[in-house]
Amino acid sequence: MVGELLRESGAEVVGPAADGAEALRLFHETAPDGVVLDIEMPELNGLQVLRAIRASEHASRCLVIILTSHSEQSMREQAYADGADHVLHKSTEFERLLQIVPAFIKRSHE
Repeated sequence: MVGELLRESGAEVVGPAADGAEALRLFHETAPDGVVLDIEMPELNGLQVLRAIRASEHASRCLVIILTSHSEQSMREQAYADGADHVLHKSTEFERLLQIVPAFIKRSHE
Protein backbone atom coordinates (compact mmCIF):
# COMPACT_ATOMS: atom_id res chain seq x y z
CA MET A 1 0.00 0.00 0.00
CA VAL A 2 2.79 2.44 0.88
CA GLY A 3 4.54 1.74 -2.41
CA GLU A 4 1.42 2.39 -4.45
CA LEU A 5 0.73 5.67 -2.67
CA LEU A 6 4.32 6.79 -3.19
CA ARG A 7 4.14 5.88 -6.89
CA GLU A 8 1.01 8.00 -7.17
CA SER A 9 2.91 10.91 -5.60
CA GLY A 10 5.61 10.69 -8.29
CA ALA A 11 8.18 8.47 -6.63
CA GLU A 12 9.90 5.63 -8.45
CA VAL A 13 9.48 2.68 -6.10
CA VAL A 14 11.61 -0.47 -5.83
CA GLY A 15 10.16 -3.22 -3.70
CA PRO A 16 8.54 -3.85 -1.37
CA ALA A 17 11.10 -6.04 0.34
CA ALA A 18 9.86 -9.18 2.07
CA ASP A 19 12.23 -8.68 5.00
CA GLY A 20 15.06 -6.54 6.31
CA ALA A 21 17.77 -8.55 4.58
CA GLU A 22 16.06 -8.07 1.21
CA ALA A 23 15.59 -4.36 1.95
CA LEU A 24 19.32 -4.02 2.55
CA ARG A 25 20.14 -6.00 -0.60
CA LEU A 26 17.82 -3.75 -2.66
CA PHE A 27 19.43 -0.67 -1.12
CA HIS A 28 22.91 -1.80 -2.18
CA GLU A 29 21.74 -2.84 -5.67
CA THR A 30 19.78 0.31 -6.50
CA ALA A 31 21.39 3.11 -4.41
CA PRO A 32 18.02 4.87 -3.95
CA ASP A 33 17.46 8.50 -3.03
CA GLY A 34 15.17 7.42 -0.21
CA VAL A 35 14.07 4.41 1.81
CA VAL A 36 10.92 3.79 3.83
CA LEU A 37 11.42 1.15 6.51
CA ASP A 38 9.09 -0.51 8.96
CA ILE A 39 10.55 -1.12 12.42
CA GLU A 40 9.05 -4.63 12.55
CA MET A 41 10.56 -6.76 9.78
CA PRO A 42 11.79 -10.36 9.74
CA GLU A 43 15.51 -11.17 9.40
CA LEU A 44 16.76 -7.65 10.17
CA ASN A 45 14.51 -5.10 11.84
CA GLY A 46 14.20 -1.54 10.60
CA LEU A 47 16.79 -0.14 13.00
CA GLN A 48 19.34 -2.77 11.94
CA VAL A 49 18.73 -1.92 8.28
CA LEU A 50 18.95 1.80 9.10
CA ARG A 51 22.34 1.33 10.80
CA ALA A 52 23.66 -0.64 7.81
CA ILE A 53 22.42 2.05 5.41
CA ARG A 54 24.07 4.82 7.41
CA ALA A 55 27.34 2.85 7.45
CA SER A 56 27.39 2.70 3.63
CA GLU A 57 29.04 5.18 1.29
CA HIS A 58 25.66 6.14 -0.25
CA ALA A 59 24.21 7.07 3.15
CA SER A 60 24.70 10.83 3.01
CA ARG A 61 22.43 11.19 -0.03
CA CYS A 62 19.68 8.85 1.16
CA LEU A 63 16.51 10.00 2.92
CA VAL A 64 15.44 7.36 5.47
CA ILE A 65 11.91 7.35 6.83
CA ILE A 66 10.92 4.91 9.55
CA LEU A 67 7.28 3.84 9.87
CA THR A 68 6.23 2.32 13.16
CA SER A 69 3.20 1.38 15.17
CA HIS A 70 5.23 1.78 18.37
CA SER A 71 4.52 4.84 20.43
CA GLU A 72 7.46 4.62 22.85
CA GLN A 73 9.54 7.78 22.79
CA SER A 74 12.69 5.76 23.42
CA MET A 75 12.25 3.87 20.12
CA ARG A 76 11.80 7.14 18.22
CA GLU A 77 14.89 8.59 19.90
CA GLN A 78 16.90 5.48 19.00
CA ALA A 79 15.82 5.72 15.36
CA TYR A 80 16.88 9.37 15.19
CA ALA A 81 20.16 8.54 16.95
CA ASP A 82 20.77 5.82 14.37
CA GLY A 83 20.29 8.32 11.55
CA ALA A 84 16.61 8.34 10.57
CA ASP A 85 15.49 11.54 8.88
CA HIS A 86 11.86 11.04 9.94
CA VAL A 87 10.10 8.63 12.28
CA LEU A 88 6.38 8.45 11.58
CA HIS A 89 3.64 6.60 13.43
CA LYS A 90 1.71 4.47 10.93
CA SER A 91 -1.75 5.36 12.10
CA THR A 92 -1.40 9.02 13.06
CA GLU A 93 1.36 10.42 10.82
CA PHE A 94 0.94 8.51 7.56
CA GLU A 95 -0.27 11.64 5.76
CA ARG A 96 3.10 13.28 6.54
CA LEU A 97 4.81 10.55 4.52
CA LEU A 98 2.80 11.62 1.51
CA GLN A 99 3.98 15.20 2.06
CA ILE A 100 7.65 14.45 2.81
CA VAL A 101 8.38 12.25 -0.21
CA PRO A 102 7.09 14.58 -2.95
CA ALA A 103 8.87 17.54 -1.33
CA PHE A 104 12.12 15.53 -1.22
CA ILE A 105 11.69 14.49 -4.87
CA LYS A 106 11.12 18.11 -5.90
CA ARG A 107 14.22 19.34 -4.00
CA SER A 108 16.41 16.57 -5.40
CA HIS A 109 15.49 17.51 -8.98
CA GLU A 110 16.14 21.25 -8.61
